[in-house]
Amino acid sequence: MCINSTSLSYSVTSTFPSSQPHHLQIQHSLLGINLNFTQPARIATMSHIVSNVASGLANSWLGGSIDESQARGLGSVQDLIDSTQTSVFDALKELSGLRVASSIEIPQLIVVGDQSTGKSSLLEAIGRFHFPVASRVCTQFPTKLSLRRSHDEHTLVSIQPAASRTEPERERLEQFKEKLSRPEEFPAIVERVRAELGVSASPLHGTSGSREPLKFVEDVLVVRSSGPGLTQLDLVDLPGLFSAATQHQDDTGKRAVDDMVKQYIRSRNSLILLVVSVATSFAGSAALAMIQDMAKTDPSLEERVIGVMTNPDRAVSIEDALDVLNGTLDSTNLRHPWLVVKNQDQRERGNESLSLRDKKEERFLLDNKEWQRVPSGQWGIQALRSTLRTALIRHTQAALPGVIAEIEAMMQSIVSRLAATSCRSTDHARRLYLYDIAQKFTDLTREACLGTYHDKECREMHKVSEECRGCTRFFPRLSDESPDVQQKNLRAYIRLLSRAFAFSMREYGKTKMVVDTAGAHDNTNEKGSGVDKQHEPTSSDNPVHGLLSPGIIASHYTFPAPDLIDRQGWESWLASRSPHFRSREPQGEVSEITYHLLFEYQSEKWRDIASKHLTAVWTAVETFVDLALDAACPFDAEVRSAISKHITSPALEDLKRKSQRTMNDLLSCHSRGHTGFYDGFVNIAPLQQRTRELSQGLDNHLSAATAATATSGSGSGLTSDEVFKAIMLMGTTGCVGWLGATGILASELSRGSVLRQLGSAFSAAYNNQKQKERGATNSTTKKGENSSLSSSFVIPPRSLDDIAAARAVEHVEMFYEMSMMSFVGYVNSLVVEGGILRELPEVILTQGRILRENDAVIEMIAGERPSDARKRERDEADLETLSKVLETLKACRHSAPLG
Repeated sequence: MCINSTSLSYSVTSTFPSSQPHHLQIQHSLLGINLNFTQPARIATMSHIVSNVASGLANSWLGGSIDESQARGLGSVQDLIDSTQTSVFDALKELSGLRVASSIEIPQLIVVGDQSTGKSSLLEAIGRFHFPVASRVCTQFPTKLSLRRSHDEHTLVSIQPAASRTEPERERLEQFKEKLSRPEEFPAIVERVRAELGVSASPLHGTSGSREPLKFVEDVLVVRSSGPGLTQLDLVDLPGLFSAATQHQDDTGKRAVDDMVKQYIRSRNSLILLVVSVATSFAGSAALAMIQDMAKTDPSLEERVIGVMTNPDRAVSIEDALDVLNGTLDSTNLRHPWLVVKNQDQRERGNESLSLRDKKEERFLLDNKEWQRVPSGQWGIQALRSTLRTALIRHTQAALPGVIAEIEAMMQSIVSRLAATSCRSTDHARRLYLYDIAQKFTDLTREACLGTYHDKECREMHKVSEECRGCTRFFPRLSDESPDVQQKNLRAYIRLLSRAFAFSMREYGKTKMVVDTAGAHDNTNEKGSGVDKQHEPTSSDNPVHGLLSPGIIASHYTFPAPDLIDRQGWESWLASRSPHFRSREPQGEVSEITYHLLFEYQSEKWRDIASKHLTAVWTAVETFVDLALDAACPFDAEVRSAISKHITSPALEDLKRKSQRTMNDLLSCHSRGHTGFYDGFVNIAPLQQRTRELSQGLDNHLSAATAATATSGSGSGLTSDEVFKAIMLMGTTGCVGWLGATGILASELSRGSVLRQLGSAFSAAYNNQKQKERGATNSTTKKGENSSLSSSFVIPPRSLDDIAAARAVEHVEMFYEMSMMSFVGYVNSLVVEGGILRELPEVILTQGRILRENDAVIEMIAGERPSDARKRERDEADLETLSKVLETLKACRHSAPLG
């Protein structure tokens, strides 16, 4: 092959024996250069290689000479990335520079290894780019290297802020840009980057001059370099891993580096160059251990990791290294074969050229028979470049479809945002913008309050695989278990709160709880009532346990349990208090105010329980309003904030005041009781029925006992002993409960009636007993004596105050139950249902409100700000960049395979 170029003439002959390395000879007729060297290049690229040589000679080397290593270095540029793949990487580089596309994981080569394994030296050999030399670790942040071949040489250094940075920090770091004129300037620029990031390499601590531990950050140092001798390559060099903490690198730094490296490795679009030094044992490699551990749960690592050994001249075990290279020692089961590369030490990097480095690597292989057993495709920088080239092509091709899909979704999102944040320079445009937001908000609120949870169908024209703003689902699916499920399904959530409220009122609402003395504990309380606290309800007893968060139940629906007291003690306590509140009532009655005060005392916890329930309801409502507003106005945080400030928050506060007023009215209505509740709900019929049943039972047993006496011939009447036996017989026929302390006789309302009946029975028995005694002695009595013998046997009743207190307790107990149930129903239906859920869709953010609002408020809410124009311009620019990137990636995907 012969090429003539102006005053230069090149003769190129090449032979490609099938079983021999490729041979290339370049002759320069004018300069007398005759070069012979070996290179694994393809026939199709020979003319391009020679053209590059000619161009380089014409521009740089006239009057000089070129050695074999320089020619080999230029030829090797073509072994790594071709023009098509370069277009892809350039497009991806544009993509990575967009903030809007920060969530898209682009295909990239990342370099992972321990500290002091020769990563920087290896990258210099791959990219032909000089890294700073330092005696200690110098990589405290990821370094993204983007190398391109061109006639002009230039290098630009910048910082890509981490996602965790605040907006002011991002703006400050993005302003850092430095041009590199000479390679020797790079270490100084790196030091300025460290200072900018606040991670100086060796900061002094205190006055003692001791060193603080190194800090590691996720911000990326971006180096974009172009030149005629550079390999076209994009990679990210990560900070080196280390196993043990030292004075300069503590456990905090170790965790930071580990987390950072794992984050890059987890990305399915990362191709990983794993660097392991054979100067130490494989078992001591932290990087290899990390890959092996992560591969247990991520099988894709077997395809994504390329292992390379460094420092073969200082190998601790050549046999172990050869076993790994032959695939018999490493347990990672990597699909790509391991490679070995001899890199420069720090002295050589500072004093020797990269071309000399390549010569030394080839000479090392020739001089060391042990390493000559390495397969030819796994030795040296050229083999590594070839492996990387093939792997990058395949990896990029596999990742492109996913990246393209993400870009298309991102573009659709920007288009929707631009449509939603269109120019609002006129009042009509602003109202129209807010009108659409109000319609969406009202639709969502109505569905949530009605409990239908239906999203409107999308009416936009787009691909089935694409989603637009109208496709975004607000209400959750049945299988959705995210925390927002309860908050978005508002009616369902508030019904759970209402059930919890009813439980709290029933279990915690009373101040005193009357209990069965027999069922109480044996020990007494402070007042000596003979009743101690029984089992108190817990949060697990709540019917919504497991449906509401434990925090909500504990903070809003859990209260002190009622104090337990037996009925006699409760009646005695009231009897002791009622005389202090007498009015015009007759003796033996309690005043009207006593009834009211007793109910007020029993229901004094209602206000706290109801208040906390209403607080929980309003918290749920406010959370829903925020979620619905986010969905109705997803792209403009400033407009959302203004709507909340000027419209929704004031409307919610007004509705909240109304609900509080209604709640206060209900509490006032129930606090001391009203005759309407007495007349409508208090029913003593059950008590009367129980009294009648007991009286009938007494009559039946006494009649049976009288009949039995007559049959036996002992007389027509009962003695007192026989009456007592008849009453005791009732205990064997199921009437003990009636006679017990908490049965019907426990209440003075029935006790008086029953005891009168018992008194009559015992009086008759007493007279009958006296008559029998008189007949037995045959004594005569005067007429006056007969009247004394027929005197009544009377069971004296308790005091009138006790009877009145018992009557008050019985009435208030019955009234409390009815009033409590009605109060719970009114709160849930009148306050929550009617006063909140029914009103929300009609008064918070409606289209009518937007039409009625004055121009000044509309301007404050939706008026276009300078920042809005800048955002729109940025979105338009991002959309244009994404469109170009998408076009490039699609063209590369649909063209012939890369490479």
